Amino acid sequence: MDKNPVYVKAMMENTDYAWKETRDEHGLLNGDWSGNHKDEHKWLLNNACMVEMYSEAAQLDW
Repeated sequence: MDKNPVYVKAMMENTDYAWKETRDEHGLLNGDWSGNHKDEHKWLLNNACMVEMYSEAAQLDW
């Protein structure tokens, strides 16, 4: 993750939106962040990336 505050802010706003708005009743993310389509099956990559995003952000002093 770049330390450019504009980039970090944009990435974290998107990450926070996905975490708060696109999870199902089991806490798993949908691939479609618009909310128009609910995935029957969840993908590991759509969910595991959140761990990486929050981990990377925690290491930055922004």
